[in-house]
Amino acid sequence: MKKSKMNSVCSADIELRLRPAFSDIDSFMALVEHFIETLPDYAPERWNLVEPINKPFDLATIRELMPRPGYNYDFWWKRVSKPKGLGWFYKRKVTPRYTSHAAHSMTLDVRRSDIERLTGYLKSASSRFGMDYGYCDSMVESYRAYSRQALSGDSFYCGFPLTRWLPDLRWAQVFGPPYVRLFGLEKLLSAPAYKVEQIGPEAVYLQLSESLFDMHEQYELVDAERQKVKAHLDDNIFFDPKKSVHYLERVNDTGPRHMTASLILPEDHLYRTPVFEFE
Repeated sequence: MKKSKMNSVCSADIELRLRPAFSDIDSFMALVEHFIETLPDYAPERWNLVEPINKPFDLATIRELMPRPGYNYDFWWKRVSKPKGLGWFYKRKVTPRYTSHAAHSMTLDVRRSDIERLTGYLKSASSRFGMDYGYCDSMVESYRAYSRQALSGDSFYCGFPLTRWLPDLRWAQVFGPPYVRLFGLEKLLSAPAYKVEQIGPEAVYLQLSESLFDMHEQYELVDAERQKVKAHLDDNIFFDPKKSVHYLERVNDTGPRHMTASLILPEDHLYRTPVFEFE
C-alpha cells in the first residue's frame, strides 16, 4: 500500500475479552501488572472506581484496597502524561441473563513506533491468560456510522455482547478458541490478510495492513482488504446491516434512542455465534 505522511500520533482502541474470572486479588493484579510490564510507556498515573479518575496510581495501594468491602476489583485508570491513555479493568460478571468476559478496554494515543508493541500485548495476553477475542483498531469518521449500527454506540466497545454477533473485522485481532472453532482453523489461516499467524493451539492473530495509521491515511484500501477477508471468512457470523432488526431500529432513530411498535419485527436475524467456555 502506498503511504502518505500525516500525523505522528493517532488514537487506538484496544480491548481484551478474557476467559478467566479474575475474581481473586492475585489473578486480577497479575492482569494489571502484565499490562504495565508489557507496555511501560502507558503505565497508569491515576485510578478510581468511578469518575473523577484522580487517585495516584499505586499497585500496593490497589492490592490492599481491592479485597475490602465496596471494592469489587473493577477500576478505571488514566495516564495524563504523553503518551496519554484511558482504560478500564474489569472482572467477569454473572447475571441471571448472561455471563460476561473479564476484560481490559482502553484508548491510547499511539506513535508509529508503538504499534508492534500494542499488537504484541494482544498476543502475549492471549498466551498468558487465555483470550476469547481481542483487537486493536482506530476510529475514523468514514467508519463511525457503521460502528454505531453494529455496536449500538459511538465506540468500538461498550460492553457489547458477543453472543449476538461479531460486529466486524478489526484492523488487528486475536481469535481465541471459540472463534477458531466457529470459523475453522484452516479457513482462518488461509485468510487473504496482510498478516495471519497461529499464536497458540486454538488462537490466530489476523492483521489487515502494515500499520494502524493506514486507517487514517488510506482508509479505503484498508476497508477493501477488510471486505475481501470477510468474504473469505464469513458464514453468517459478522453483523450485516441488511439482515438485522437492530439496524432497522437504529436508522429510524431521530435523537436519543427510542422505539415504536411499528419498528419492531417478530425476531432478529440469528447469526452464528461461538460457545464460550469460561474458566
